[in-house]
Amino acid sequence: ECAALASAALKAAGAKTRNGKDAPNDGDYVWGEQVVLWEATPTGPKATGKLDDVRPGDVIQYRDTKWVTKTGKRTYTGVAAHHTAIVAGVDKPAGTLAILHQNTGGKRFVQEATLPLADLKEGWIRIYRPVPAGK
Repeated sequence: ECAALASAALKAAGAKTRNGKDAPNDGDYVWGEQVVLWEATPTGPKATGKLDDVRPGDVIQYRDTKWVTKTGKRTYTGVAAHHTAIVAGVDKPAGTLAILHQNTGGKRFVQEATLPLADLKEGWIRIYRPVPAGK
């Protein structure tokens, strides 16, 4: 499943695989200390926290997201009711995250993707900083 990638990466790094009770609801995994929350609003995505604080290795938890990306004449719509990914890179000027994730689009292997934060139309993502397993 999608969370298996994050769990395996955190375990290999000596970090906690999950950090306490799901929040804000059951199934909303907590992967460490929250760094930032992006949530869709009627006027566009709103951030609580700063993109500057996001680093490779942070873990993203999605809830009821819909992304609409327009490239030229093509529109891509992606939907994730519940998903987990790992931050691979941050492009601050472009407002995008390079991610690694699996079990998406019917593909059960690890894939790279770009997450354009301005294209979030519904739902939210929370980005967590892993914490050491001993804490």
